[in-house]
Amino acid sequence: MSHPACYSWRNMWLITQHGFYSLVRDRENADRFLIRARVRKDLLNLKSLAGLEAEVQSTPEREYPFRLRVDERELPRIMNALGNTVDYPSFTARIAQRIDQACRTLLYGEVLNCLRSIYDPAQPSQLRRPSAQTSPSDSTANSRPSNEKAPQAASPKKSAAKLKPSPPAQYSDELPLS
Repeated sequence: MSHPACYSWRNMWLITQHGFYSLVRDRENADRFLIRARVRKDLLNLKSLAGLEAEVQSTPEREYPFRLRVDERELPRIMNALGNTVDYPSFTARIAQRIDQACRTLLYGEVLNCLRSIYDPAQPSQLRRPSAQTSPSDSTANSRPSNEKAPQAASPKKSAAKLKPSPPAQYSDELPLS
């Protein structure tokens, strides 16, 4: 079966109030997806939320020790179910409120801090965001002297030179698709 371009991705991470998921196309059946998780409860939450009948499989030898196999026709229902539960103004505050997810509050905060390094070079003002320790009234957090130029994004060649080679894949989930 031929798939539209929107299905050409190989991996998607979903960090939701119900759990953390890795979504990939099933290598054994291109009409199915694997929804993988590190915590079984996350998949049980998703099953309940989206009304899935698939059984949670245990795969302790894999990077993601739990997984659901779902037909591609179920994917829109799953994504819709997840989207319909976004009823909060602060994701990290919601995580902190959920008994089964609260232990991830600090971890997800670290992810957010890492993602703050992504910015649009056309918008250098994005580089100076107040940190958690800086109060919004601290004018130095949001401004720079008029004679100070905004930092420029590193060129791809310079950035690539700093990258270290990745270690070999440890889990079969990490092997490239052929």
